[in-house]
Amino acid sequence: MIGDSHTDLATAKAGGVPAVIIPSGYGQPADRATQGDYHELARFADLPALLAKLDQN
Repeated sequence: MIGDSHTDLATAKAGGVPAVIIPSGYGQPADRATQGDYHELARFADLPALLAKLDQN
């Protein structure tokens, strides 16, 4: 699941899928601070490398 907010992280957790945060203006860092395990990328262009890494695990 790719998103930028607390709701996106909670949805990924409920669905049992990895969460990837790409900050874009809606979500705030404080919203994510207590959400546990997620990956954070600075830009969408970094997504293929992360997906390859996750696929190896």
